[in-house]
Amino acid sequence: MRLILHIGMPKTGTSTLQGALIANRDVLARAGAVYPEPLWGKLSHNYLTSLVQPMEDMPREFASGGEDFEASRARGDQFTFDAIRARGEEFWRHVRRQATDSGADVVIVSSEYCYGLADHKIESLRSMLAELTDDIEVVCYVRHPAEYYVSLTQQMVRASHQIVSPARFRMRARECLARFQSIFDGRVRVRPYDRTQLLGRDIVTDFVTSFVPSGADVVADLDVVDRNESMSAEAMCILQRLRRHEWADQNGQFAPESTHVRLVLNADREGDAQTPARLDPKLDTWIVARHRDDLAFLREQFGIDLGTDHEAIAAAHDEGPPPVSQSHDLAEILAVDESHIEHTLYALVRSLADRDLHGDGSDVERRGLRLDGGGQ
Repeated sequence: MRLILHIGMPKTGTSTLQGALIANRDVLARAGAVYPEPLWGKLSHNYLTSLVQPMEDMPREFASGGEDFEASRARGDQFTFDAIRARGEEFWRHVRRQATDSGADVVIVSSEYCYGLADHKIESLRSMLAELTDDIEVVCYVRHPAEYYVSLTQQMVRASHQIVSPARFRMRARECLARFQSIFDGRVRVRPYDRTQLLGRDIVTDFVTSFVPSGADVVADLDVVDRNESMSAEAMCILQRLRRHEWADQNGQFAPESTHVRLVLNADREGDAQTPARLDPKLDTWIVARHRDDLAFLREQFGIDLGTDHEAIAAAHDEGPPPVSQSHDLAEILAVDESHIEHTLYALVRSLADRDLHGDGSDVERRGLRLDGGGQ
């Protein structure tokens, strides 16, 4: 038995990949692979990391018992360290039992929470996985640092007006991957999260073809649903302002009202001619310059080229950071015109008024969007 440990990185289509691995378990079985189905309706095996972390490092979903965070918080649930560990043990037994009973040649475990683990936690994780097999290969997808920052910020602004300033952001690819290389005896494979370089132009096709034996024979039968919903630059700015003024005391929490606003903005995106979320060009180049060591490591160790302009990187490094690098205001950070934000805001008010007068937002639901703040 061989085990593939997929560690992310975060914001590289992990939810889409994990959802596809669950939905296509029969297809994977024909290729001799199994993705043990997680407990509690989860897509990932993130809960396994609860067994290698102290209480202060536990993600909030663990502190809510592995269920929907908001529902658990509303009930006033409190989970102790021992309770979280007990649930982690239950989760691991569930995964281990499926892997053993499947008789598969390849077991796939996926947890983006692994990406940032410290050395001793990775060692503990390896010891745990070795209960299944010593034949373990680590897989990681990496993306352009500026694109990673935008995607990370989109996730943050859904539940908070507070974001990480560009000056504080680091993708830490060299640091994180070097740890896994050391602890897993160099058995680390890295792929670029870039549609122009992904096989089939999507992560599911790329992963199954690249890492599952006989995967190329079944990839045409995969049923894939893209779970990565992006926001426009205008929507990000509006949502940040709304959360700053109306939900300032609910940072780190999904407010149903702001979630509804986000989904309405997304549903009206084409009609309102909203623009893709991209960094200010100077800031984009500067962030790349800050990650030149990471990019060189990926190129030298794994042959990964994320399409960077090395002359521009050198110039940005010499010039120093642009003034907006310290900003926490998305209107300054993103390449967006203030007049476009204003136009989109007026269109949002009009759309909300129309929904209030003529319905309850069912047209948003008809477009396949959820109003409960779920998803990644």
